Amino acid sequence: MKQSLILASIIFLTYSLPIYSRHHTRCNLGSEAAATCVLGGAAVASAYGLYKLGSWLFNPTDENVLEYAKSSYHEALTKYDKIYAVLRDGNPSISNSDGIIYNSSETLLYQIGLEKHYDGPTQNYINRLNNTLSTLESRKKKLTERINTQYNNESLWIYDQMRVYRKKIETILSGLYILRDYLNHHKNYFILFELESRLIDRYKQECDELSRHPYDDPYLNNVIRRSIMMHQTQSYHHYPFIYYADMISRDIDSLYNAIRYCSHNYQNRRACSQDLYNKLISIKGIVVSSHEYHTELVERDRAELQERELAIQQQQLNALYQQNQLLNRYTQNNQADITITTEFTM
Repeated sequence: MKQSLILASIIFLTYSLPIYSRHHTRCNLGSEAAATCVLGGAAVASAYGLYKLGSWLFNPTDENVLEYAKSSYHEALTKYDKIYAVLRDGNPSISNSDGIIYNSSETLLYQIGLEKHYDGPTQNYINRLNNTLSTLESRKKKLTERINTQYNNESLWIYDQMRVYRKKIETILSGLYILRDYLNHHKNYFILFELESRLIDRYKQECDELSRHPYDDPYLNNVIRRSIMMHQTQSYHHYPFIYYADMISRDIDSLYNAIRYCSHNYQNRRACSQDLYNKLISIKGIVVSSHEYHTELVERDRAELQERELAIQQQQLNALYQQNQLLNRYTQNNQADITITTEFTM
């Protein structure tokens, strides 16, 4: 109702100002001061109406504020309740945040790593969690402002609901801050966990067969050859053995760095990662010692040499072409000079 009155006032003032101006001209009242006063008052009223209209248009209603808070709360609950439940269940004294963060067991770290395994890289997960925390803080602040502003309407159900959801947001915020600090403190563990999981999945067949037949070189050569050909069917490469060797070399370097940056407190994780590292080294050794790998090296070197020779020949042809162009231009200029001289002499 208030909004309708504001709109009606603005429309009335907008149309009444020109009418008053024309009437004033016809009647010739002769009082410029009175006219200025009336017009000034109308302008002030119009400005106030516009201000109220802007407040109405751009400030959310109490219902909207409550709905935003509900939506943000339930979204955060859906995203993080399971992983926080793992953290909470593994720590009876969940209120002691320092004890949770700095005295965590590897068993709990492993369970949390499994829980967030499909939620993307750890740093991206922490970034999304920080965005959620900022949103919840904003919702809580807006709820508090509306509750404090509407203190005369405490009996209305909407403000009771605002208090309920402000309390819920405060509760989930305390837990999510602990979760954020926990993930930050143990970030290197989760980075190593994620990398190890990806590499186990990528080299699963090779690693499994290497564990079963560690000393059967002919059998392992055939297994790795089949794996390379399988990679070749998924994405074609002109030199599949070289591509595979380069890929596993990069993965070995990444795993080495992740192990090196990981704290010595994570003994189980480091031991598992070191075992995987040793297996990848063995697999790479089988690949680079294979006949196919060396054949591809020779073929690649020969192809690169031919490409360099062709490039040199093309450069020579380009240089010869430019030289001929300069010579032709020089000859044309000389002929023109001779023609001009002959005409001048005649």
